[in-house]
Amino acid sequence: VNVWDPRTLKLVDSYSPHDKSLYGTAVSKDGLVAVGGNGKEAIVYDLSKKKEIVRLRFDDSTPRYVKFTPDGNRLVLGTTNGTIEVYSTADWKSLKQMKAPESITNLSISADGKNLLAGGINGTVTMWDLERYELKHKLIGHRAAVFGIDFHPSGQRAVTVGYDQNVKVWDTNTGKLLITIRGFENNLYCAGFFNEGKSLLVTQTNGIVNIL
Repeated sequence: VNVWDPRTLKLVDSYSPHDKSLYGTAVSKDGLVAVGGNGKEAIVYDLSKKKEIVRLRFDDSTPRYVKFTPDGNRLVLGTTNGTIEVYSTADWKSLKQMKAPESITNLSISADGKNLLAGGINGTVTMWDLERYELKHKLIGHRAAVFGIDFHPSGQRAVTVGYDQNVKVWDTNTGKLLITIRGFENNLYCAGFFNEGKSLLVTQTNGIVNIL
């Protein structure tokens, strides 16, 4: 894991949590870095103290994707068997475990910290209430794995992209599909809103970056 200064673009720290492939990283507002990958554990590292804080072990699954809530009080892990586990960053105890219908391929948390999106390996995206820890919506429409997901800054919309080469925008209040954008020649991997939610960035697996 390499840590860069966004102002100078210089490498400021480097950390090797294990010898397995790394999939997901997340940084909390307090400077904690969480790492998920092909090992059986997620690792949390303190940037300021330059030391490992905790390893969260899974015996029957692999925690590949990680995301801190905006307030930094919780860490969410998404695993290969569909388990979504929420931990308190105060004592690293599990607060809740939820179960998605398929292997998790990415996570996104709304700006207010109230909702969670989880991508699925077979195309089903689930949306969860992070206050009640309940399933709110199944966003069904993709025909292949969904790797790119993001909430609009307002929290009222969400974008998903996947290996069916489609971009889909959803109403997060109702779970209804609003629009599908087609015409891409390659599988889609990443998606994110920027410019205060006025623009959308999408990456294709051949290296092309599209701005919509």
